[in-house]
Amino acid sequence: MEMFIQRAPGAEGDFWIGLRRKQGYKESGAADCSSQYYWLDHSQATYRNWQLNKPSCGTGQCVALYYNLRAPASLFKWSDFGCKSKNNFICKYAEEISVVPTPVLNSTARSVSFSDEAINVSYILLATVPALLLIILAGSGVLCYRVMTR
Repeated sequence: MEMFIQRAPGAEGDFWIGLRRKQGYKESGAADCSSQYYWLDHSQATYRNWQLNKPSCGTGQCVALYYNLRAPASLFKWSDFGCKSKNNFICKYAEEISVVPTPVLNSTARSVSFSDEAINVSYILLATVPALLLIILAGSGVLCYRVMTR
């Protein structure tokens, strides 16, 4: 996690790490407070990396990792904050494996042949021939009218 943050451009400040104190916890001692934290997947937190005098066990129920190059003593240490504080965040998830589908040749697929193209051309001609005949007929009618009216 530390290497990830160090390589991230402009990554400075606090990072939520997904650790939280149990709801309704009543403080009964500093040692007891530290054991009340769990990961958001509900597993018990066994590793600890608290800053000095942390957790405070006050109002802060969520945990953030501190990353500020000007304060190397606290670098990558944890502190408890109010959960509504705005911080960067780090999420852990399983790596997604992308599957590239291999093309399958379909034996029932029909390829376009020359005869198919000829059929398409004939459909176009069949649609335009009547239109052309109508234009010729109208033109000859106009011509006949002019000849007859002279």
